[in-house]
Amino acid sequence: MKASGYTMDQFRDCSALKVVTEAEWAAIDTRTAQEKAEAEIAKTRANVTLDGNRVDTENLARVVNGRTMIPARYVSELFGQSIQWVTESRTAAVTENKALAGNTNLEPWAMAMGAYLNAVNNGGRPTVFGSKERGLSYGMDAIGKPSAVGTVYTYEWARYILEDSWGITGREELIQTVCRMTYYGHNADFQADVAMIEGMSAAEYREVLKNAEGMDAYMFPYTKRLGQKWGGRGILCWDLFRMSNLVQWGYVAGYLTYPEALALLEPAATLVQKNFKSWDEAFENYLDGYNWWAREDVGTKDPWTVTRGPYVKKLVQNYGELFDDSLFKSPIKGVPGVTAESLLASVQ
Repeated sequence: MKASGYTMDQFRDCSALKVVTEAEWAAIDTRTAQEKAEAEIAKTRANVTLDGNRVDTENLARVVNGRTMIPARYVSELFGQSIQWVTESRTAAVTENKALAGNTNLEPWAMAMGAYLNAVNNGGRPTVFGSKERGLSYGMDAIGKPSAVGTVYTYEWARYILEDSWGITGREELIQTVCRMTYYGHNADFQADVAMIEGMSAAEYREVLKNAEGMDAYMFPYTKRLGQKWGGRGILCWDLFRMSNLVQWGYVAGYLTYPEALALLEPAATLVQKNFKSWDEAFENYLDGYNWWAREDVGTKDPWTVTRGPYVKKLVQNYGELFDDSLFKSPIKGVPGVTAESLLASVQ
């Protein structure tokens, strides 16, 4: 138009365009104004990546007078993150600033303890803290809604699994649940059942077995056998391993920072180190604990050959780098300035 010297009115008067009605021209004018406005907005729009994955920024980043502007609520969720501006692509690259956790060695404990559930939950990865990378989106089947339209981001998946499996809907519930389950989880119920059985005389125990029906018929001898096998350790790892998953999902959900997640796990990791000598021994305790909790009728079978056993065995073989037995011989290094006790106190 500029090169030809024609005005828009002259262009519209062209005989070839007489077929365009006034209503159609009005619609074109409306679209033209909208497209101009969108083009102006696009000039100021910035991209945001989270751990390398681009996230939806339709309502987030604008560049005004050379400064990147994003809502305060969004920024508040990024404390503890490293943000780098990439001029060429107009991208704010957000990554986890793991240096804030200091010289702690709790992440290797977390990855090994949570490996099973991280691997089996909706295509998760046992080598990723939280099992799913932040910033990614998935189909609605990731939260049990395969027929629903749309996508769900990783943090939404983590919040769903915490609420659906544990009834946890926020930071306070998460911290309280982890602290309680670390010391008073299903192992406490197991130990109470063992104490009840051990408190029976031989005659009383025979009478109980004689009258036992259904599940009781195999759970009484199974509980007694596991009590003799593990002694005072009980089924500790069944509780403690799952606390690793809770803190990791809590981090992905945005309920915990990375340092907080590791600090919250420290008591559980300390108990695993204190009571077991290797990951094979700890995982066998986990498997026995699962079978007891699930009331599986496994009898005297090797726990590595039944229910979850074969999968766990394959997991340990395929991801051997995660299961470093030297962790059991090295002191656990906590997170500077934050502990599970201080986190619990902050929400009580």
